[in-house]
Amino acid sequence: ATYRIINNSDRQITYSYFYWLEAEKNGAWYHIKNDGMAIDLIALGTSPGEEATYDCKWTERYGSLPDGHYRLVVNFNYDWETKNHYMAGEFTLD
Repeated sequence: ATYRIINNSDRQITYSYFYWLEAEKNGAWYHIKNDGMAIDLIALGTSPGEEATYDCKWTERYGSLPDGHYRLVVNFNYDWETKNHYMAGEFTLD
């Protein structure tokens, strides 16, 4: 799958290839356990008004997922600040 990050803010955002998946059950989100595979924590950035894409191969970390509603979560920060923010993209497998 490919996820797209669109920076609609007026500040630089910084993130990495690190992500996690959550599954929705009965209206609540639950973290999905993965194999603990190491991920390169290379700092990536997107300037205001720019867009970036990343090809995510979650089967390498999570294996085959059953049908359901999921979201991919990535943490980021603005202008290299230390406070973390989170963005998520939802998707359905059926």
